[in-house]
Amino acid sequence: MKNIGGILEISQQVRFMSRNMYTLRRLPLLIVLLCISLVGSSNSIARGIPHREVTADANDFALREALASGNLEEFDRYLSLGADPTEWLDDSQYGWVFCAATETGREEFLGLLIERSYDVNFHQVDIGSAISLPLACAVRFDNLRALELLVEAGADPSIAPSSLIPAQVPKSVMSSATIVGKYDLAVWLFDKANYSDEQLKSDISMLEKFPVDESAPGNVYRLMLADKLREKGYEVNPWTRNQASDK
Repeated sequence: MKNIGGILEISQQVRFMSRNMYTLRRLPLLIVLLCISLVGSSNSIARGIPHREVTADANDFALREALASGNLEEFDRYLSLGADPTEWLDDSQYGWVFCAATETGREEFLGLLIERSYDVNFHQVDIGSAISLPLACAVRFDNLRALELLVEAGADPSIAPSSLIPAQVPKSVMSSATIVGKYDLAVWLFDKANYSDEQLKSDISMLEKFPVDESAPGNVYRLMLADKLREKGYEVNPWTRNQASDK
């Protein structure tokens, strides 16, 4: 898991080079290397998981191993030894234990972290939005039960996952669900926080502009989300294939 970010980056670079080998053969070596470097930087930004200095100790890594093996007793023991579930371990979606504990099937571990009073709104402020908050991680893992546990414990879905660039989307955890098409989670999160006008208008923009498969089962939740926004007084015209064809 520690090297998954690097493996993905190398894989993406190889695919890039394969598609463009004819052109690359014509370039001087230094330009080729520059291209590879730029692609790597671009992919890193797209993933939103930058390289960070790891200061975690052996107990922090052992805590993640206990989680991965499903050993709740060992997990509890390492917490007692001072392991920190918010410590950054590597550049992956399992890069911090509180995030990894929101994956489906790990609700007992998540419950233990909540019981131990770890901050359910802990914010990894200098990483990408998809794994910056426990709630955002639960959305990434598509785990409604984890969302329920976190919100019941006081997690706030109105927190903007990205603090690096305040103007960028998603502007809330609900927006995180909307932007990846997990409309059922967005509907569930809708009345779990007091969202600002700016946040709700951002969601409306996504509903109106993002093409979808209107025959997919999840489309019913997209329309439900639009109805909830209308109930708050907003005008919402969700994207449809007919509208797109008329333009």
